[in-house]
Amino acid sequence: MIHESKEALVEEFRRDSIVAAALRVIARKGAQAATMQEIADAAGIAKGTIYLYFSSREALIERAGDHAFRELLARLQGVLGEDGPLRERLRELFLALFSFFDENKEFLRVHMEIKYGEVDAAADARRGRRSKPVYQQYLALLERFLARAIERGEAKRVDAGRLAAFLAEGMSAVLLKRLSDGAIPREEEAEWLVDLVLHGLSAEERA
Repeated sequence: MIHESKEALVEEFRRDSIVAAALRVIARKGAQAATMQEIADAAGIAKGTIYLYFSSREALIERAGDHAFRELLARLQGVLGEDGPLRERLRELFLALFSFFDENKEFLRVHMEIKYGEVDAAADARRGRRSKPVYQQYLALLERFLARAIERGEAKRVDAGRLAAFLAEGMSAVLLKRLSDGAIPREEEAEWLVDLVLHGLSAEERA
């Protein structure tokens, strides 16, 4: 039994090593230029070895996506788990999301294209991510964060779960937009999003 557990750990390590190599190659060379041979070279293995763990490029990209989003969730746990004023924590949340997506833009673009295709990709992406355990963990994390803000009197008394879903889906739309243009500096975009969340769409001057 111990021997089998060690073998399972080795197998998992090899898969993760290949995934990490795929992320590095795509980030460096771009989605279209990255080949399975270059990923194998980056992982220090023969190209054929990749196919012992992943049946296709698509399967490798899918696993890399899961790996990347688990990394993002770990970052967000650090941000949302801290105490502090709601404005400051929201700004840190948005910056963490923007930083992750900017760092992994090439990979995320090819991940979306391979997984969902070009037809109605945004709708398919929504359906896909809602079924992912990591997305459900993200929603739960966001809900707890908002519930604490409500209890402190920093936010209106509303259903924290619905507010978390609203904020998560809105941010997903902004991030998809950022994948296509990304023209707004992330600090600037974070500030106007914080203002939008805290004060709404009203153009009236605030006291």
